[in-house]
Amino acid sequence: MAGEWIPEKARGLISKVFPGAWEESQPGIYQGRCPGENLHHGASAETDCRIHLGYSADGKTGPGAFCLHKSCQGVLQALNEEFRNGIFAKEPNWKPSGNAPVAEEGVVKRAPMNREAWIPEFQIGKLRGLVAGVPACSPEYFIERSPVDPRKLTPGEFFEHAFRVGERIVVFTEFMGPGDYLWEVGKGGFRLARERDVKAVRSNLPVDGGKEGVWYLCNPVDGLWHPNPRRAGKYSRRSEESVTRWAHMVVESDEVKKLKLKAAALKGAVSSLKAGNLEDAEAELTTCKDPKWTEAMMKDASEERWLSLAEGYLADSRELPGLWNRLLAMAPLAIKAIYSSGGDSWHALVNVDMASKVDFDHYLRSAAKRILPKIGADPGAMTPVRLSRAPGCTRDGKLQRCIYLNPNPSSQGIPIRDLPKIRNL
Repeated sequence: MAGEWIPEKARGLISKVFPGAWEESQPGIYQGRCPGENLHHGASAETDCRIHLGYSADGKTGPGAFCLHKSCQGVLQALNEEFRNGIFAKEPNWKPSGNAPVAEEGVVKRAPMNREAWIPEFQIGKLRGLVAGVPACSPEYFIERSPVDPRKLTPGEFFEHAFRVGERIVVFTEFMGPGDYLWEVGKGGFRLARERDVKAVRSNLPVDGGKEGVWYLCNPVDGLWHPNPRRAGKYSRRSEESVTRWAHMVVESDEVKKLKLKAAALKGAVSSLKAGNLEDAEAELTTCKDPKWTEAMMKDASEERWLSLAEGYLADSRELPGLWNRLLAMAPLAIKAIYSSGGDSWHALVNVDMASKVDFDHYLRSAAKRILPKIGADPGAMTPVRLSRAPGCTRDGKLQRCIYLNPNPSSQGIPIRDLPKIRNL
């Protein structure tokens, strides 16, 4: 069976990732005190939280920690990401006991992040209706209305405009790393050591990000190492303890990728269906990591229906980038910057200026995550501590391009389409 090696490797990571004592209550499931227990609103018990080592039979539960309480989900999300990355990291020297092969075809490489039930699903019809009166918006449309000319900006110049004097921004060339560089507004760049108590040295920021690109922490930090209480006191300079101002939220969309993935899964499932193998067809659909969608597709396993839906998803995926641009132009958000991930996906850095993380979390739960996901925004990207693409750098040779930069966006959320055209291209 695919993935037999996963629980064994996961078991060896529990003590490295999850703080506290854990006991195996049943095969493949551990229980203990929740790492986010301090956030629980009600009474807590040792049985509230469980760690699953592998995938459940129905595929709905993957490796990770799950708690009965909801207020701790942010803590568990971060720990689960580290847990799953560790499970699927390439380690040539690690071999499972027995004869179970590693990383076989068909094994889901990442367990889906839990999407809380109250967060609305994306509805492309809602997005179409919302932007119906907005004309097409090319990248040049935003450049022409950008208070700062975003063309040819270096990452350092971007930070000088996007942050306040004296604020520090940590820059990453390795997504899961501790941070490689630091920019202090008004002073310039520094190279950071990977260990504590090693002095930073003057340095330019990287521009060529190689295959993976370059990121930055979207909120300013002090640049110091702090023990992270959600990770058993492990020291970090990228956790909430380092943040000095809750200034920004990242708004991005990954729905194009999801639509293309569903189209490909349906076409693969049709091939299996033609061969008379219904189980293989269902396995193709599960690669989308959307159990509800898979269940809906399997209720009417028709070649004609699946092919029609696949073509519809592809048509939507071609239309969506234009709809998303029009949304960014008309959204009543305090958009500070718009830039790409090295492709056609545009990310918006939105000014929110919250007084504390508690206020930020409340804003996400009461407003942002209740509205924006329905029209295409990724709720997983809207977090107080978030890495985002660094404008002016390259990813696999493609520019992480900035097309809009407004150091002082209106707190009233004046849409970009209502701003005057500053330059002609």
